[in-house]
Amino acid sequence: MTFKEHFNIPNDIIYLNTPGNGLLPKNSLNWRKKWEDDFFETNGELRDKQPEFIDGVKSTVAFFFWS
Repeated sequence: MTFKEHFNIPNDIIYLNTPGNGLLPKNSLNWRKKWEDDFFETNGELRDKQPEFIDGVKSTVAFFFWS
């Protein structure tokens, strides 16, 4: 297994601070690209559902810390 199979690593760059700069696995990068495409699609529903999702996350975190 090589790292280039799972990460987009250019040949002309040396990562000396990989944890600080963060290499994203190709799968995560592809997922993020699809999510951004869906989010910014003018006819999509993802952006409209975002406030409800964020409120749910806030409630869950608050319940976890204050229960």
